[in-house]
Amino acid sequence: MNEQPSSSNADRLLAGFSARLSHDSHYMANLLSTYKRYERVSNEDVAKLLDTSPAAIVRLSLCRRPNSGSKDFGEQVKQLAVYANADVVRLANLIRQVEGLEALKVESHPEVKNELAPRGSTAEIGRLVAARDRQETTNSKDSRAKEVKRKPDANDS
Repeated sequence: MNEQPSSSNADRLLAGFSARLSHDSHYMANLLSTYKRYERVSNEDVAKLLDTSPAAIVRLSLCRRPNSGSKDFGEQVKQLAVYANADVVRLANLIRQVEGLEALKVESHPEVKNELAPRGSTAEIGRLVAARDRQETTNSKDSRAKEVKRKPDANDS
């Protein structure tokens, strides 16, 4: 005899799976966990923000994270919002906010590897731009230092 798990048992199983996925940057569980940690809010608070139920937030957390570097990012967010019965604009804003936080964390902690920033994400691009800008600044300081050394002193004549 095959028994279906009770609703509360199924909810606990999904919540446990979501907790395990919170360490995988490819899933919404990770993004939502980051948001909750930085904003110091609960699943219920996130559900209110996205105008959906806490159970829908758990289901949303089991989905793959949208690729913000993709031309299909908007469509991916829309599909997630429909699936979770959430406000699409608020969900997109939440995703962008977390990506901004991740970009800042990567920039301020260079020892953080790519597991924080999925391939093609804004965080990864931000890290690359910051690295380029840092190198350009260093190169321009070096070239200015060389110019200063090359200028003849008034007493050299």
